[in-house]
Amino acid sequence: MVWDDRMFELYGSSRNTFQSNIGAWKNCLHPDDKQRAIDESNAALAGEKEFDTTFRVLHPDGTVKYLKGDGMIIRDPNGKAIQMIGINRDITESKLAEEELRRSQHELDSYRIELELQNEDLRNTQDELEKSHRRYADLYNFAPVAYLTV
Repeated sequence: MVWDDRMFELYGSSRNTFQSNIGAWKNCLHPDDKQRAIDESNAALAGEKEFDTTFRVLHPDGTVKYLKGDGMIIRDPNGKAIQMIGINRDITESKLAEEELRRSQHELDSYRIELELQNEDLRNTQDELEKSHRRYADLYNFAPVAYLTV
């Protein structure tokens, strides 16, 4: 594996501490994304799909980064994969913004449901008040009216 300085930075490593092999790459993957990222890499090497994926890496200090990986497989004349050339981009900020947007949307939906329930309660209360008013009006209209003058 040949990486530039930015790749080491993305993976929370350095030229001095990173062993340039596929095992070192696998060890940097977030445990929840590791198998999927490995499977997608293997599928690309096997020619089953393009390497176009998103995954997380876990830095030694515990920092989690979201990366977007795109790769192209170089093959020999027999079609055997001999090299993968690709790029990784840090998409952490956009992923966190997406998560915040989902949380906000969920919170907004919860408030909307709560307001709908409160509106239903208010409509029911208003209906009861209108029924009471009509009953009162019916009773009042049939009541004898008298004036007392002193």
